[in-house]
Amino acid sequence: MADAVLVFAVVAAIVFLGFMGELLFRRTGVPSFLFLILMGIVLGPGFHIFSGTELSPVLGLFAELTLIMILFYSGLQLRLSRLTHGGRAVALVVMYFSLSMVGITVFGRYVMHWSLLESMIFGSIIAGQTSTPVVVPLARSLKFSADTVSLVTIESVLNSIVGIITFLALVQIYLSPVVSFTLSLTKVAATFSIGIVPAVAFTFVWLFILERVQEQRYTYVLLLGMILVTYAGTEALGGSGELAVFIFGLIFGNYKVLNLLRTKQIDIDPLMARVSGIQEEIAFLLNTLFFVFLGLTFDLGLRSVFMGVTVGLLLTAGLLGARSVSVLAATAGAGPSKNRGELILLSAQGVTQATLAILALSYALPLASTFLGLVSYVIIFTNLVTTMGAAWFRHRASFGFRDFMASLQAETPGVAG
Repeated sequence: MADAVLVFAVVAAIVFLGFMGELLFRRTGVPSFLFLILMGIVLGPGFHIFSGTELSPVLGLFAELTLIMILFYSGLQLRLSRLTHGGRAVALVVMYFSLSMVGITVFGRYVMHWSLLESMIFGSIIAGQTSTPVVVPLARSLKFSADTVSLVTIESVLNSIVGIITFLALVQIYLSPVVSFTLSLTKVAATFSIGIVPAVAFTFVWLFILERVQEQRYTYVLLLGMILVTYAGTEALGGSGELAVFIFGLIFGNYKVLNLLRTKQIDIDPLMARVSGIQEEIAFLLNTLFFVFLGLTFDLGLRSVFMGVTVGLLLTAGLLGARSVSVLAATAGAGPSKNRGELILLSAQGVTQATLAILALSYALPLASTFLGLVSYVIIFTNLVTTMGAAWFRHRASFGFRDFMASLQAETPGVAG
């Protein structure tokens, strides 16, 4: 194990690289994930400064914590008022997830020769996913309309939730000692159902407390404690702690809806503003460390790299095909239809997929190492597709391509708009 000075120096370098990568992303659109994974490869399999094997026990716990924070933040971001007008985003999520899930499951079963359930578990990790920290800023930088940015935002939040819940359900079925698929499914449904009641109860208690202490110092630390208590308490009661945390975030982020049911109004807007800011800082730190850890697990053997690149490219192509069909169908006759090309290429995946792949390792799934390697390549390739696509669309816009075509079309008799 490396000494403390080396560890601190490397962590400092990782944080600085993450910060500089974020600045570079804002300027160029190149996701910082790529630099962080590369640094992990250099530190791990490249120069053997750290070993991914030594970190495996810690990674499982770290992945669980990251997943909890992702779910809470997803709930916090998901505004019900937007969702009521986000029918096309919901349709896009359903179609993209369903099409890619079926395609990846078939690929896993008949090309990779995995079992049906293993293929579905792998599919739930990468099917229909986009990364909020990448696609939303890019959508804004590409000067999308407000409706299109809203569609991209809602889609990226919803698809993470759908993927996580599907993954957790399938893993529970896989690990269940019950032989019958129907009984296993019933058990999983009961686990998620049990999680709802304590989640709502915990949330109402937390809101009551937070409203009264929001002006005090260290309220975010208190909130973190509440998140962990909600998770641990629900798990202890036999429910899904992950679902409970998401519900906590959802109600907390939409607390004003509760004012419709109360005579005394709740007002925690000052706390919400502070929480959102600090949550982004925490998410940045977790994401930065997580992608370096992901790089540490890379296998640089020639056979492994060849298989990873080949299968990763095939999976990325399949995801783009499913996304193309879904975007074309979901945006038909709507404002976002003029940005269809950009929407198709905004396919970057990120920390949620990496987290689920690491969790597969902690659950000791037989194919977990294979899943992790393939997910890493899919993350890299989808981010490259998104980066190059965004650069191309920016280049095209800088030459006024759309304006030129519009004027040419207007001057040409008999050409319909």
